[in-house]
Amino acid sequence: MHIDRKAGVVLGILILLIMGVCICMPFVIKEKIAYVNFMQIYDGFKMKKELEAKLTLSQQARKNFIDSLENDIREMQPSKTDDKLNAVIGYQKKFIEEKYREFEEMNQKQADDYQKQILLQINTYVKEFGKLNKYQYILGANGEGTLMYAEESKDISTEVIQFINNRYEGSK
Repeated sequence: MHIDRKAGVVLGILILLIMGVCICMPFVIKEKIAYVNFMQIYDGFKMKKELEAKLTLSQQARKNFIDSLENDIREMQPSKTDDKLNAVIGYQKKFIEEKYREFEEMNQKQADDYQKQILLQINTYVKEFGKLNKYQYILGANGEGTLMYAEESKDISTEVIQFINNRYEGSK
């Protein structure tokens, strides 16, 4: 009877252990974690390439305008005797300098606006990708110390680029 009691206690403890493992198992399951090479994502994003092309066209149009004004001034020959012509040339040079500064500011603002749009869209799509693929974490490797090392098998950059470009193409 003494042995049966020990067997019963051992069996009870064993049952409690099994129940404990079954109850705790969902909390022990590993989280799904991966990383992306942010510069690879950024450079591979179609929206970035499109906005970069638009920015280049805008900058070139502004540059062409300035070049045209400068050519007009070169065609006007300053004269030692024609004060009115010299005044017009001086006014044109000042106007060109003002336009140049204005265009530089416009170029910078446009580049900053595009940068914000691109980053917002990438972040939105990566968040959506993470939710759809049940990731708890997607880390960004950007070469600035936020992620110093990760196994290459955890790099999902290519998948994310395909996803965000497909989402971007579908949202047009």
